[in-house]
Amino acid sequence: MISCIDIDAAVTQAVDESIAEFFRTMLNVEVAQVQQHAKVLDAPGPSGFQQEISTLVGLSGDLTGAICVSMDKSTAFTIVRELMGNEYESIDQTVVDGVGEVGNIVTGGAKRRLSETMRIQSAWPTVVLGSHECLLFPATARLTTLHYRYRDYDFVALIGVSS
Repeated sequence: MISCIDIDAAVTQAVDESIAEFFRTMLNVEVAQVQQHAKVLDAPGPSGFQQEISTLVGLSGDLTGAICVSMDKSTAFTIVRELMGNEYESIDQTVVDGVGEVGNIVTGGAKRRLSETMRIQSAWPTVVLGSHECLLFPATARLTTLHYRYRDYDFVALIGVSS
């Protein structure tokens, strides 16, 4: 049987590689992971980070939980501008769809990397707005937070899973 530590490491690596692939292939830029933090919750609790816009993609099957990519508005505007070729100064449906697609592509890439050892299904991406959001996870979740630097912008990937 695969241990939780091995599963967490495999999922974290798959998400990290998928994020790097997204930025390299879709935006033609390298992204740097600047920090990684893992914790196990002993009771339902907050994820511990706040951003202005987040995309969450639920996971089910051999691995349950969610992958979240979270950023401030200026990072979202820059990513969507580089994807779509238009300037954005407010969060409209195109920005929401673009941020949702980031989550969809990152999760799809991670699923592809894990497909030889796990059967995983994913939900549609959900986009959450709000500068004071607090994502809650069940007590059984193991959380890993990956902090990234993209040009002059920061964003976070949060992986909350149980198996």
